[in-house]
Amino acid sequence: MNIYKNQIQAIFQQTKEIACPAFGGEMVIFNAKGINHLLYKGNRSERDLSRIQTNIRLLPRAIRVLQLMPFFQEESGYEKEGVKFRYWAFEAVVDDRRVKDGA
Repeated sequence: MNIYKNQIQAIFQQTKEIACPAFGGEMVIFNAKGINHLLYKGNRSERDLSRIQTNIRLLPRAIRVLQLMPFFQEESGYEKEGVKFRYWAFEAVVDDRRVKDGA
């Protein structure tokens, strides 16, 4: 698992943060929470190895989608113990590939 974590960390280190037009130019920060999201499911079990490899391969395209898209396609959320969680999905074609990204 460490090899995949190191690959993601390298991409995150190059990117660090980007302005996202869909959020009014608000900065999206690439940190340990994002690394964990790409490696683990919500219940803290490891994602399938092929899914992790796909996440790593598509990560640069997903970052590009966040940089370019002026709006998101989906929004969802839930509340747990009085804390509200919100999620957004973006979809675009980057380098001739359809990419769907969650933020």
